[in-house]
Amino acid sequence: MNDLSETVNPIEMTCLSFFGQVLFSRFPMVQEEPSAIRGSRVRKNRSRSWKSVLPQKGKGRHNPSSSSLGFRFDAGRCGRGEVASYFFLARMLLVNDHNSLFPKVSPTIPCNLCRGTDVEQVGTVDREGEALTTVMCSRCGLVWTDPRPTEEQTRKFYRDDYRLAYKSTYTPRKKHALRETERAIERADRLTSLIQPGTRLLDVGSAGGFFLYVMRQRGVEIQGVEPNRGFAEFAQEELGIPTRNAFLQDVDFPAGGFDIATSHHVFEHLEDPTFSLKRIRNWVKPGGHLLIEVPNVEARYHAPNNRFHIGHLYNYNPYTMEGIGRKIGLEVVESTTTPGSGHVVVLFRRPESPIETIDEFENPENAARVRDVLSKHTMLSHYLSMTPYLRAATKQVEYLREWIKTQSFRSSRQVVEQLVGPPVSNHRRAA
Repeated sequence: MNDLSETVNPIEMTCLSFFGQVLFSRFPMVQEEPSAIRGSRVRKNRSRSWKSVLPQKGKGRHNPSSSSLGFRFDAGRCGRGEVASYFFLARMLLVNDHNSLFPKVSPTIPCNLCRGTDVEQVGTVDREGEALTTVMCSRCGLVWTDPRPTEEQTRKFYRDDYRLAYKSTYTPRKKHALRETERAIERADRLTSLIQPGTRLLDVGSAGGFFLYVMRQRGVEIQGVEPNRGFAEFAQEELGIPTRNAFLQDVDFPAGGFDIATSHHVFEHLEDPTFSLKRIRNWVKPGGHLLIEVPNVEARYHAPNNRFHIGHLYNYNPYTMEGIGRKIGLEVVESTTTPGSGHVVVLFRRPESPIETIDEFENPENAARVRDVLSKHTMLSHYLSMTPYLRAATKQVEYLREWIKTQSFRSSRQVVEQLVGPPVSNHRRAA
C-alpha cells in the first residue's frame, strides 16, 4: 500500500486527522476481504433492462454495511486511532473512494485507440453506486467499461429502454423540448460559418430531432439516425424530421453524400468508436466536416462518485477524441471544451486527398494526465469547492424557469415552434 503522505497534502492530512477522531470515536472499523465486483443495474425506480448486463458474481449489490474498499462498520472491535481506519477515510474523502489505487488488471478487449492491453482500473462503481468496472489504457489514456454487455443486450437497451432510464419517458416532455431546443440553437451556431442553403447534414444519434429542426429552419437539407423508437417516432411524426430508426452499423448512405456530419453525446455509447467514425467519414464528401461532442472524463462538473455511467462504454478527454479522428485520417480543425460542463467538442475535416492513417496511437503522457486528474479530483476537494453548490442552485433555477416557460404550451411541438418558428415548407431530405 502506498504511503498516504504521497497522495495527500498537509491540509488534507489535517482534515483527515480531524474527521478520523470524530468519525471513529463513534464508528470504528475493521478490515474485511474486498467483495467481488458484482453485476450492474440502473436505479430502482427506472428501467432494469441492464440488470444482467455484466457477468453476475454474488447478489448484485454491495453489502450496505461495507465499502467497496473492503471495510465494514463494527463498533468496539477497532480503536479509533488505528491505521486501517485512517486509510479508509483517506480513500473515501481525500483520494477518491473508488479510484485511488488504479491497480493493473487484464482487459477483455484491447484499447480502441492504440490497441494496447496494459490497463489499470480507475473505477469500480457507476454513479448509482452499482458495480461497474472502468479501466484506462496506460499507453494513451482512453477510458472504457470492461467487461461490457453483449451486443444483443446493448441493442435492446438503447432501442427500447435507454431514454426511459435516462429521461424517465419514452418521448420528450415539454421541459425536454425546451432544454434540447435551446441547446440545439447553441450547437447550430457553431456551424454558422460552414452552412449555406442546400448544405447536406447528417446527425447521428438525432434523438427527438431538435437539432435537425433548427438546422432545417436555416435552409439545411437534413437526415437523422436514431436507434431509440420513442424519440425517433417523435422526430418523424411531431416535427417532420426525416429519421432512420436504426443503429449506426445497420444504416448506409452514399459515399460523400453529406457536407457535414454531427454527433452529439453519442460516441461515449458506441461499442467501436473507431469503426463508427470511419463509417461516418465515408459518408462525408472530401473537404467536408464532422463535429463530435462527448463528455469529458477530466471534467470536475460531477462529483468523483458520479463520474462513470452504466450507459457510457467509453470516456474521452480532448486528446483521445482527437486521436480517434486522426487515427482514421481526419484533420482536427478545432478542439474546445464547453463552459461549465467541460464537454469535448472536436471539429474534424475530411482531407481532399487521403492522408496516411495511424495504426497505433500511443501517448503515455496523456495517460499520466488523466490519471493525475482522476486522483486529484477527490470527494473532499469537490465538496470543499463551490462547484457542487453552484451547480445545484443553478439547476433549481433552471427547473423553475423551464416549468414557468412551458406552462402555456399543450405539447412539446408547440414549445419547439415557439422557440424556432413553424416548420419550413418545401424542404428536401439530404438522403
